[in-house]
Amino acid sequence: FKPLDGDIDEDGKVDGRDRRIVLSALGKCYQTPGYIVEVDFDRNGCIENSDFHRWLLFFVRYVVENRCRVHLKGDIDGDGRITAEDRLTMQESEGKCLGQADFIPSTDYDGDGCVDFWDRMEFIAYYLAQRMCEQESNETDPNASAP
Repeated sequence: FKPLDGDIDEDGKVDGRDRRIVLSALGKCYQTPGYIVEVDFDRNGCIENSDFHRWLLFFVRYVVENRCRVHLKGDIDGDGRITAEDRLTMQESEGKCLGQADFIPSTDYDGDGCVDFWDRMEFIAYYLAQRMCEQESNETDPNASAP
């Protein structure tokens, strides 16, 4: 079993939970509390922006390679597709936190209790993955209808 690059929590996915771990370790150096050797991708002893950028590349690669499976995570209303309604729900959820009346747990992709910029970026990645998957489907099936 080869570990998945960027899957810091080893749950088989490169996602918002991994991003949260990477961000929590940002700025930490060897023998400093919070330093995580698995996040120090360049192995220079400190977790810097370059390590976060490397993780972002792993995330993008994971979404692209799994685009026909992961995009449904962006389907907030459960209708089987990421639509304008999902995008609107995501926009309305941004800035909301656990305990607030309008908080929607399914929009908090990293599970940190608040819907923020990073959750929106993950939603956008899933939306783009859906578009790529649909485009591939239309290219391989000439009878497929346009989305």
